[in-house]
Amino acid sequence: MPQSSYQSHQRFADSSLAYATGETGRLVGEVFGALEEGVQVPHLATVVARNLARAAGATRATAILWHLDGSLWAGATRLADGTPDLQVWASVHARFRAIPAVIRAIDERRIVHADGLQDDETYTWLTSLGIETLAAVPLVHRDAVVGIGLIDGVDLPMPIHIAKAIEAVAAAGAGAIALADTIARERLEWQRANQVLTTVTRAASSLDAASVLSAIAEGIGDALGDRLSMAFLVAEGSATRLAISGDGIGAVDLADTLVERESSRMPGVGPMLLYPVLDGEPELAALGFGRILVVPLRRGGVDLGWVVSADGSDTPYSSNDVRVTSAICAQAGLSLHTASLLETERSSVARLEELDRLKTAFVGAVSHELRTPLTAVIGYGEILAEQSDDPTIAIFVDEMRREAGVLESMIGNLLDTTRLEAGMLQLNRTMVDVVEIIRRAIEVVIHGHRARTINLTEFGTPAACSGDAARLRQVFVNLIENAAKYSPGDQPIDVVVDWGLYSSLGTIVRVTVDDHGSGVPVNQRDAIFQRFHRLAADGGTPGTGIGLYLVRALVEAHGGIAEVVDRPGSTGARFLVELPIDL
Repeated sequence: MPQSSYQSHQRFADSSLAYATGETGRLVGEVFGALEEGVQVPHLATVVARNLARAAGATRATAILWHLDGSLWAGATRLADGTPDLQVWASVHARFRAIPAVIRAIDERRIVHADGLQDDETYTWLTSLGIETLAAVPLVHRDAVVGIGLIDGVDLPMPIHIAKAIEAVAAAGAGAIALADTIARERLEWQRANQVLTTVTRAASSLDAASVLSAIAEGIGDALGDRLSMAFLVAEGSATRLAISGDGIGAVDLADTLVERESSRMPGVGPMLLYPVLDGEPELAALGFGRILVVPLRRGGVDLGWVVSADGSDTPYSSNDVRVTSAICAQAGLSLHTASLLETERSSVARLEELDRLKTAFVGAVSHELRTPLTAVIGYGEILAEQSDDPTIAIFVDEMRREAGVLESMIGNLLDTTRLEAGMLQLNRTMVDVVEIIRRAIEVVIHGHRARTINLTEFGTPAACSGDAARLRQVFVNLIENAAKYSPGDQPIDVVVDWGLYSSLGTIVRVTVDDHGSGVPVNQRDAIFQRFHRLAADGGTPGTGIGLYLVRALVEAHGGIAEVVDRPGSTGARFLVELPIDL
């Protein structure tokens, strides 16, 4: 070769290599710029296509990129100046896998040339686009093909320095694509992890099974992006409480089909059911699904239900898809168990409330029905007493009055209990004399316990209080009657009234009722004020278990407190009532 020709050729080679190096640097710079902007993959495809065309000195180039798992990602056709060629792109991206040069380039991991395309029927569709020569450039990263470059309008045979320049750009592009793919997958992993956390948190905060299942179905739907995701419980071989995310088409049929087919494979330690492709599954394929992922919902080795995600695509689920779904289901099993316990508890409470309502209604009805004949008995007793001078009859009538009074008091307590439960008990407040009310209460009790000694002691300066005289008398009758029933008949009952004391209620009057009975155990001191509660030792003593309940309810309605307190030096009980004076 003449010296001048050699030098000219060398200068061209040097400039081409310099250009390739510069383009490679520019490409890497643009790639990292794209990474900083959030990895705009379509832009990355444009950069690769444009730089391949420039490095080859060609008319245009097409870059088609795919993920490391082989799924298509992005692509572009660009002229050397960066102008898009949409017509070529529309044809090439749909048919590039059928181009023989592409097949060889991917298989052999090298640039493959094709010229004279107009003479080969295989390339007729390319020549119709004005493409007469073609170079297929594999974009290889660590022996994995992550894309293909198609350069047309390149001079063939291709000089070695041009090939080196193209390889340099292709290598940089492949590295950039792999890096972008890694970042995208890591971002997806983070998004899915966040989705798992969000779904699990929502499920854990749900207080019923329906809400938990709904959270699971929506979370799986968001994570996998399938056409249909659902979660349901399995009871007695049937799907129940079906929660659906997606279009819902075929959901019920799919659930029933899966449960019917797989119920025998659902022991507590049974395998996950995974249908990557539905070959040989005509019943499932007939529902219009190409893939189905089934994961059991378990708690403590017990199967509660299933999570199912299905799509028309036949692309197998990735291991990450399975991990995400399994992670959600593992935590959701606990949430379902908790929700089930809460639902059982709510159901029990509802039943108890209904029983309580029925009991209250029954007590109210019976009390009203008893009052009518009782009034008649008392009336006839009064008539009998007026028409007879026989002292024996007078004794019987007096006993009749006493027992009728006891029964009337019990009926009154029962009626007041139903009024309290219904929120219908109202106080008729006036200025009252507490000591006088207590005296009248003592008279009522003495009438039924003639041999009983009841002492009343008063300390301090009396003051008028605002209250309902009838209800306060009922309070003290119940307290003193309770003391009379549960203490020996030969022992006194001591009632003490202290005026002008101070407590958390302010200025108060304190009334204590002391007896000499067996007392009240410390662990029962609050329970005895509950409706219908009686101590175990009270089996032989008559009573309804509502007298003390009314005492506390009526005292609290007056803004006071009622309780049992310690009584130093005695085994008996001390009941304490505090009422504010400045009401």
